[in-house]
Amino acid sequence: MSMLTEYFEANILYEEACGTLYRDFPEYYTWHTGQKNKVWKRRQWKTGGQVGRIVSTHLAEGERYYLKVLLNHVTSATSYDDLRTVMVRSFKPFMMLQREGA
Repeated sequence: MSMLTEYFEANILYEEACGTLYRDFPEYYTWHTGQKNKVWKRRQWKTGGQVGRIVSTHLAEGERYYLKVLLNHVTSATSYDDLRTVMVRSFKPFMMLQREGA
């Protein structure tokens, strides 16, 4: 389980999570790590600003870079396939989205 796959799961479980971008998620949810599972849980108090951070990427990193670009623009994703589907058109590698002008 990663923070990203659990973000997908949170978008399924919590209706209010669906409109939140991945980069903004730490403002509304906290990352809990237990011995058996890792999950995002809704914050109990308002933090007054961003608490978490997303590691930066460079264009030379290929798929990782394009994945981050999509995460900065797509809300309500529940899987990698949701991220790849832009305007009802599905793309195989994330890199193809940039080439198509998405």
